[in-house]
Amino acid sequence: MNDAVHHAQQLDKMYDTREDFAAHNPRTTVYQLVQELLNMSNQ
Repeated sequence: MNDAVHHAQQLDKMYDTREDFAAHNPRTTVYQLVQELLNMSNQ
């Protein structure tokens, strides 16, 4: 799972300043939710 989160973070950084949202395939920010859930489960 760590690899998937890391890859998603890299894609997010790559498209961060671009505004042509239709070309952001396969960008997603679900990794942020996953990180929050993992943090909650570790407490």
